[in-house]
Amino acid sequence: MPDEVGRAEVHRLIYEELCRGRFEAASRDWLRDEVARLADRGCQGVILGCTELGLLLPADSPAAVPLFDTTELQARSAVDWMLG
Repeated sequence: MPDEVGRAEVHRLIYEELCRGRFEAASRDWLRDEVARLADRGCQGVILGCTELGLLLPADSPAAVPLFDTTELQARSAVDWMLG
């Protein structure tokens, strides 16, 4: 989990930018750097647990560790269930 400063910035990105339709390159770079900081602390993967985060940094984006977009994972699971 990001530290307190990181959590505050993620919150800001979500509510002040992404929820308002703003997708800033600097914010994408910051989020990618935050993922790298988490990897440096031993993180092996990052869950993008807010719908909007996957809009800024899709799961297939280059990152220091695998990214897991919960919106995509839930949608795929729903389709599998419906077709299964």
